[in-house]
Amino acid sequence: MDTSVNILLLIAAIIVMIVVAYSRRKALYSDSGPELEPEPESESKPEMGIEFKSELESSMLPDLPKIDPVPDIPLGFGRKNAWLAIKTDDPMKVAESLKLQDLQPANWRTGLTASYEHYATHLFITPPVHGWVFVVGIALPNCGNTYRPDRCTPFIEELGQIYDPVFYFGTHSTIEFHAWARVDKAKVSRAYACFGSFAVWNKGIKTKEEQDLKMDFFTCEPPEGHGEEYWDRKDLEYPEEKDVFKIAEAWSLNPMKLGVMDLTESTGFVGRVPLSWSDNRYKNVLLIQLSKRDCFWRTDFQELSPAEQAFRAVWDLEGEVNNGGFPLYFSISAGDTAFAAVDALRKIGAYNTARIVAEANGIFPDGVPPKDKRQRQAILDSLGTEEYALLQKLSEEFLRCSDNLTELLYEHILQSTKEFKGLADVVSNTALKRMDFIY
Repeated sequence: MDTSVNILLLIAAIIVMIVVAYSRRKALYSDSGPELEPEPESESKPEMGIEFKSELESSMLPDLPKIDPVPDIPLGFGRKNAWLAIKTDDPMKVAESLKLQDLQPANWRTGLTASYEHYATHLFITPPVHGWVFVVGIALPNCGNTYRPDRCTPFIEELGQIYDPVFYFGTHSTIEFHAWARVDKAKVSRAYACFGSFAVWNKGIKTKEEQDLKMDFFTCEPPEGHGEEYWDRKDLEYPEEKDVFKIAEAWSLNPMKLGVMDLTESTGFVGRVPLSWSDNRYKNVLLIQLSKRDCFWRTDFQELSPAEQAFRAVWDLEGEVNNGGFPLYFSISAGDTAFAAVDALRKIGAYNTARIVAEANGIFPDGVPPKDKRQRQAILDSLGTEEYALLQKLSEEFLRCSDNLTELLYEHILQSTKEFKGLADVVSNTALKRMDFIY
């Protein structure tokens, strides 16, 4: 009898131990973190304090990531991401300087996860590490490229009025994007970025650290006195991911090494960037997802609604003129909707672009491009030198045009939502919610 009782007591003790261990493990590793008191609901208070124009815009905001505030050991980061290194011991002040919203404590694991999985909208502000606070996330304003303005320089120079120095780094091996910049006394003293085989950022002279690391890379344009042979030089190369980490270590700390440093457990912050930072990213990804709908390519153009026709005509135009100018646009199937492009541009309010396209269409009889690709190609083949040069000139004007086609197309969709079939499915698409892109 005593033996049976002892066995039952032993089994009960083991069960209690298992339950306690499981509870501790769940508390330590749960994505949801501790249960907090819910805030009082308010029907009049929109998320992020912004009044959205429609349910469409509101539904485009990604869900907040699950954040755990329980301190943990620092983790390495940097690959396929961007970050700032700021000389300070006050991460809360950094978050306030960036005007981040929905700020909440976050440990390294969930904070870095948020910076990757929700990187169009969230940043992770790390705890201080040897006098440096890192701001991590692709949501940081980038340095731009041929078609997009440099938003990083004014951003980090404004931060440089509060902190000195401020460093920016970015690397994404898949698209071969590698960048670094430093701000001293509120001015960018050095900045370099390469996107594929094209240097898109090259400001100031190489720093001593770059020289010591023998970082000899191609610049945006051949230096004075050099011709096209500059691009054949064997003593220059394009940067790689490892170069970004080398210069990061020389200027501040290599974030990839944080995981092997002897550091204590700590907690930082996760916050949502102001909507103005990523406004065009939301809009771009909606337009891209909408353009992928089968109905645009499997339905005859004339059978689309007027709003859909305008969208498709402008989408065809912008993508191909940006890629290869008007000669490319007119010579391929995207030009099949060129006859409707001018009216479509006027419909969405892009009057400056409409003027440029109308002039380009002037190479065709009566200023109307044929719907048939072969007919357009035959006319292009018969162009004289002056007419072809005009198309090239107009292509350059198109790229410099002040009309923001992304903004105008987006507003066009908001005003004509009922004419776009299946728009709700596009908005709820996982790719839209996660914003998986850099530019």
